[in-house]
Amino acid sequence: MLSVFPELLNYNLVSITLIRILVGLVILYIGLISISTKRSLYTSEMRLKNHKMAEFWPWLFGTIEILTGVFLLLGFLTQIMAILSAYIFINLGFIEKNVGKVLSQSSLFFLVMTTISITIIFFGPGLFSIDLPL
Repeated sequence: MLSVFPELLNYNLVSITLIRILVGLVILYIGLISISTKRSLYTSEMRLKNHKMAEFWPWLFGTIEILTGVFLLLGFLTQIMAILSAYIFINLGFIEKNVGKVLSQSSLFFLVMTTISITIIFFGPGLFSIDLPL
């Protein structure tokens, strides 16, 4: 394989680590937003659809998003959290497409983040993680 910078191929685990940290920060940010500023918007949308636990669901989903982001930042249970983050990004993409502008990101952003989360499943945690290969 011809490469312009073949020495950089030795650092592939660093790039995987940066991708994992990026996804962790993004999902942590979305979780914090959904608990703090966008909670009233979520509950009003759920009340319009007559959900019984409209006050509880934003707290639950925000907490799951925050825990997923923290676990991805630490590199703990990385592949399981990457599956969960891909599921969260798919759901957020459908919410953006069907409900409208709940978050400031577009559905294309959530598609890209879903694809990145799926790559983390196959590539693993990278460097500086708590996960150990079995």
